[in-house]
Amino acid sequence: MATAIPTFVSAGARALGAITLGAGAIAILDGLIGNRLTPVPTNNYTINGLSQFPSDLVQINDQMYCIMFQFYKYNRPSILVPPTLIPYGSIALPLPADMIDNSAQSYSEEASSAAVSAALESIPSNVGSWDDVNQLLTSAVAGTEKAGLNTIGAAATALGDNQTTARILQFGGVAQNPFLSVLYNSPTFKRHVFQWTLIPETPQDTEKLNYILNKFRYHSMPDLNSTIGGLLLNYPDMCIPAITPAGYMYDFKQCVIEGMSINYAPGDSPSFNTNQAPNAIKLTIKLLEIEYWIKSDLLTAPGFGGAPTANFGGNLAPYGSAA
Repeated sequence: MATAIPTFVSAGARALGAITLGAGAIAILDGLIGNRLTPVPTNNYTINGLSQFPSDLVQINDQMYCIMFQFYKYNRPSILVPPTLIPYGSIALPLPADMIDNSAQSYSEEASSAAVSAALESIPSNVGSWDDVNQLLTSAVAGTEKAGLNTIGAAATALGDNQTTARILQFGGVAQNPFLSVLYNSPTFKRHVFQWTLIPETPQDTEKLNYILNKFRYHSMPDLNSTIGGLLLNYPDMCIPAITPAGYMYDFKQCVIEGMSINYAPGDSPSFNTNQAPNAIKLTIKLLEIEYWIKSDLLTAPGFGGAPTANFGGNLAPYGSAA
């Protein structure tokens, strides 16, 4: 008989729903949250154990060298409340061929009008407060109402052409300074791509590899939400990768499987073993982190870059028990 993994719905989440939604919507929200966090029956792919391939992962001085994928039921990340994570087991694979930690920030180039730009440029660097900035902007914009700008602006309005200003200035062989500024928009979510060529050597390896491939598939897919007659889908599950040994590598936040591909004929032509299974497969996993990194994360992440110290770095705890 299937067992259930207990969990709890936070009182804060229910209180938030009560404040912002009407009575009917509260019932729907409560049902959805309850369905998302209520006990979940286990199946072959949600048992909290460790599956590894191959069975003899590389070990040096009793330290296993691998990458682990710990799976969890989806729970939206929040910077305010720690998540309640339901573990769905883990997979250990050899270290992939490419291990690239890409980080990026989103910036944009923005132009300002002549009046606004002149006002901004007039602000001294030693302004003490936002009130001072506001007063300076007000007076500076008023001071830029000169005859030349007013005349060009009136002509552009009369002709109804947003390129009029540039065309008038063209007669003098000049162009308006756009006063470009680089504005910071937001951090971006990290993406990771891992590839392996996996070759089972025994019938047991073949069965274990097939199970691992199906487990990746299972956690990457959504499911029907039965709360409102199948009109909604439950999110696919999350996974948190971890590279061991830790300390000089990089860390991950909660991820979802954005895509996966399996090439069952990575050689010149398909070949099969005595189990009538492919002799080798090439697996590609694409992950998308669903929580972005900020500076304070670097001070608390275990084993994030550099040499491990008492306050920065360290070993990762093992996941589950070997299957």
